Amino acid sequence: MVKNYTNFLQGILLVVFLFFLPNTFYAQCAGNDAILPPICDYANPANASIDLFSLLGPATPGGKWSDVDKSGGLDPVTGFLNVHVITSSGFYHYTYTVAGVAGCADNSSTVFVTIGGYTGKPSQTIICSALGSYNLFQAFDGRYLSPLLDGTWHNDADNSIVPGSSIDVTKLNGLYSFTYTMDAVGTCVAPPPANISVKVVKAPEPGDPKPPLKVCSDAVASYTNYDLFNMLTNNPDPEARGQILLYDQPKN
Repeated sequence: MVKNYTNFLQGILLVVFLFFLPNTFYAQCAGNDAILPPICDYANPANASIDLFSLLGPATPGGKWSDVDKSGGLDPVTGFLNVHVITSSGFYHYTYTVAGVAGCADNSSTVFVTIGGYTGKPSQTIICSALGSYNLFQAFDGRYLSPLLDGTWHNDADNSIVPGSSIDVTKLNGLYSFTYTMDAVGTCVAPPPANISVKVVKAPEPGDPKPPLKVCSDAVASYTNYDLFNMLTNNPDPEARGQILLYDQPKN
């Protein structure tokens, strides 16, 4: 009698276990929320391919990834993150969602990612003032990853902040120094500042023509040695070794 009762209780427990098994098994079908160790070494080659799915623990494959903050570095199909495509430091969130699984009580999980600053590899550059405007981010060594874009530029001449990243070089002539800095992000300390030098070569200035000079026939003798630079305005450069071409005025 006792044996039969024991078997009966075991049967009841088995039914109860099987009844709750689907909910238990599928409750975490998207895995668990996870925190990726802070990426404080942005340029590390390993950061070009980080498997976010592996951080979720027991998760059902075939779900969809979402780049919550639109960082641009996530492959929504594979769940691999290319940090080198992301252009700003900061905190990012990537969500994995599994749809269409019966009994799935928790169908999404989020991976939290912290990306520290990176100021690139600075170099020296020579430009012509005729460019007009020059973006200081162009003054980096192109053999390395470009710096992240959310830092601050400083003019070393007076330590003033450069609005944005472009400077007006129209009137510049000489060597100029600038420093690029970034703040700490989370536990990632601020990266070393990048110091760049920009040499600006002033473009020759031809000036602008004045109105035509009209000379009466009886006054020609006064213009036998006339300096044609007098016919130009806006500071023409007499040392630019330019040429003045002479041609006959068409007759009407």
